[in-house]
Formats: sequence, C-alpha cells, structure tokens
Amino acid sequence: MPLVLYGHPFSSYTQKALIALYENDTPFEFREIGPDKPQNAEEWLRRWPM
Repeated sequence: MPLVLYGHPFSSYTQKALIALYENDTPFEFREIGPDKPQNAEEWLRRWPM
C-alpha cells in the first residue's frame, strides 16, 4: 500500500512532512485538501474523522 499524504500546500505541517519525504526519497502520493478538491477532503475525513 503506497503512502498517501493529505494536506494543503500552504500548510506548514504539510511542508514539514513533504520535506522529510523528499529528503528521504520516499515514494508517496500527495492529495491536496481544499475547496477545489472536495473528493480528497471526503476521503481524508473518512479515514480520520476527528
């Protein structure tokens, strides 16, 4: 199962995770959460309902 990172590109928390993933050359899929991508937000909320 490939790693999937949900986040917004302007989020400092997302940027920290992206830096580590790129630095370690870890394969991952980035899914942007925002008003223009409601399907990603729905999937993220399904996985993490907090």
